[in-house]
Amino acid sequence: MIGAQDLDGNPRLTNLVVDMGCYEAFVPLMISSRPPSNPSATNANLNGWLLSEGNGNADVYVFWGPADGQSNMTAWANTNHLGVSPVGLLTTNVTLSPAIRLYYYRYY
Repeated sequence: MIGAQDLDGNPRLTNLVVDMGCYEAFVPLMISSRPPSNPSATNANLNGWLLSEGNGNADVYVFWGPADGQSNMTAWANTNHLGVSPVGLLTTNVTLSPAIRLYYYRYY
């Protein structure tokens, strides 16, 4: 790295430490749940968003049910494995029990 420069032309080494700079910062994988769409008495689209740097693929699950199981997969009434998904919008349609009016869900 001696003599190397970053994209702005600044030295890569500062006190023998490589400066990664803003162009090379690592952004961890992030996933979030978004508001559901097209809800009806019997089904709804559960939406989420996947954000990542790098290849942008992640093994994605959505948990849902009448109680919020937080990030504990076994605490949810339903678990759907969506497989490896690219970054961007996530959506899956689920069938709801008409007797239950309130559902929780979480993408993981």
